Amino acid sequence: MEYDWDKEATSTLAAEFKWMLQQESLKTLRDIKEILVECARRFPLHLTLANASSDNLVKPDKFIIGNNSENGQANIKGMVTLMGDNVCEADINLRVPPVKGHHSPNIMRTIIQPDNCWKLQQLQDAGNYLCKALVEVNKRLEIGAFTSGKEATHLLTGLISSLNQGRGSMVIPKRKTIDELLTSINTKSLNPPLPGEVAVSFYVHATKLVFALYHVNNVPNRKLEITDRFQAEVSVPWFSDVIVMFTAALQQCQQLKDKIAVFSQYKDAPPDKLDVNDMMGGARAKQDTEEMILV
Repeated sequence: MEYDWDKEATSTLAAEFKWMLQQESLKTLRDIKEILVECARRFPLHLTLANASSDNLVKPDKFIIGNNSENGQANIKGMVTLMGDNVCEADINLRVPPVKGHHSPNIMRTIIQPDNCWKLQQLQDAGNYLCKALVEVNKRLEIGAFTSGKEATHLLTGLISSLNQGRGSMVIPKRKTIDELLTSINTKSLNPPLPGEVAVSFYVHATKLVFALYHVNNVPNRKLEITDRFQAEVSVPWFSDVIVMFTAALQQCQQLKDKIAVFSQYKDAPPDKLDVNDMMGGARAKQDTEEMILV
């Protein structure tokens, strides 16, 4: 619906818009920064470059992992220590089903030591996107109030993109081929190395850390085939905290962007030309015109 403005309505709208750009938007950005700083405390110390708190919450978290098979014997059993975005220590026993022609399963053990960690790329990506968002918020707060809706919308669109990608890094695991798993640089952290017909992977799925075990039919000159797959997972409390805070910051950004977009319903103020001075000038020009007609 399009509206015809009189000078009083235009002046009122301009005043409300000016207040939103100069007052409410900065308050919202400060609230967003507070959320992001609190979120950054869960990540490694390199995020202090984005003015995150020095009171970092990163600490070693130990978890027992295991799964139950149909016959009651676990295919995966062990201990894992998570430190920030690294699996810094692990001791895992694996039970792989027997290959054709053999009756006994393969039982093997591998460890990860602190000097050769398994890096969780998903958490590194989430931290990088968080850092990017924090830097942008800090820059804007240093500059001060927005002068136009276009300027505010541009910043908020970028923040929403970074926060969505950060949250998505944890919520939606990137699928990898069995070849990628077998040749991953992370496999070098396993000691002793696993045989060629076994692939393993650590990954994040929302609030859980997952360890997956793949039994591969590794026949020369043939495509690799997964014959068995097992997984063990454990809930990590700070994963949940991070996702909640990413979501809260996203909601704040989207709500402010939506408020600015409300002004686009008026035909004289499309969102790409929203400017406080233009609106006030337009109101004065209309008033002068009406006064000339009255004379």
